[in-house]
Amino acid sequence: WYAGERGQEILRQVFEKMKEIAHRDEVEMNRDTYTHDMAMSFTSEGYKKWEVKFHRNFPVDGASVTNKSQAFQQTPYPIRGDASVEKVVGEIKHHITKYR
Repeated sequence: WYAGERGQEILRQVFEKMKEIAHRDEVEMNRDTYTHDMAMSFTSEGYKKWEVKFHRNFPVDGASVTNKSQAFQQTPYPIRGDASVEKVVGEIKHHITKYR
């Protein structure tokens, strides 16, 4: 989803949206070389650590959000896929801001 000119523009938009909820706009980005899933990690304004995994066929396949601040249970919260990047990213932001 992040390949090509259009994909790079979508990735840039998603990265900027994650910076909006990250403390000091600091977002780390990495890619799984086997699955090609993209992940972004950051600390929210509430000082909780989050990881958002964007599946290979994002936005259709959705994403998952994990609160990495929880010592025991780090169950990923699934974000339902949709054809609209804005809708999926909005759902991610809503989930994180609700629990930060």
